[in-house]
Amino acid sequence: MLGMSTRSIAQWVVIFVMGICIVLLFRMYQVHRLSVQFPSTPITLFHEADSILDTCDERACILFDIDNTLIAIPPLLQQSYSGYSSMTLPTVLSIMTRFPSLIIPRNRILLRSSIFYHANYQLLDVAVVSICDSLKARGCTVLGLSRIESGKYGIIPSLCTWKASLLQQLGIHFSLKYPNTVFDTLPRYEDRYPILYEGILCTNTLEKGIVFEAFLDKFRVQPSRIIFFDDEVENLYSVAAVCKKRGISYHLFRCMAYSMLPKLSVANSVSCIEDEMTFFHTVSSSING
Repeated sequence: MLGMSTRSIAQWVVIFVMGICIVLLFRMYQVHRLSVQFPSTPITLFHEADSILDTCDERACILFDIDNTLIAIPPLLQQSYSGYSSMTLPTVLSIMTRFPSLIIPRNRILLRSSIFYHANYQLLDVAVVSICDSLKARGCTVLGLSRIESGKYGIIPSLCTWKASLLQQLGIHFSLKYPNTVFDTLPRYEDRYPILYEGILCTNTLEKGIVFEAFLDKFRVQPSRIIFFDDEVENLYSVAAVCKKRGISYHLFRCMAYSMLPKLSVANSVSCIEDEMTFFHTVSSSING
């Protein structure tokens, strides 16, 4: 790398960006194909799903994604070093030149975890608290379903434990019908397995449908109906495929509230990362000091 010219580095960056574009095009094709097979209903407020939720009986299972469905991720992470695919080539080169430490994965994880841990969170729709409580009072099973890692992430000792505590502070308490469980028959990631903790299925980066199906098998559950709220269509389709395979009625809701929030423009990407790095160094100093 030390002997590479600036031109050679630029060529590799171009190849990298082109590769990302090809992946995104293929992903768009897959999403379109699956949207026809597994249609979903877009909503911005959870009360828009009342007509469906009101029909749920005590054997129904309602699943909620967490990040960008129940709570919004910190604004500093909306457009950052992870968003190269949406940036122009000069912007990418500027970022790589000014912040070479972000090339190292460990530094990126420490930065992101610091921002996650110290950010101020709020519910995207506070009505979800009463909705969850009402569903549980009627005997329905209400669970979180997130692709977050099940163990340590940067400065956070346990992502799942921290996220469960955060949601409880915001008033969301999932069903505790089933004990905390490690799904050790599923593939590991970072030497950890997917888990069920305090009513949250943490898939540890696995597809949500895979872990949800393992949950159904583990506890021998056959819900009368599955209602799933998520902001990512791939997650919705993953769970829908499991429901279809097992003959379970389902309804998918794509949550759009987060996508409608103001986003940082690509033009502000570099200044955004400057803010991130300043925040990270401030936090690191307070932690290490």
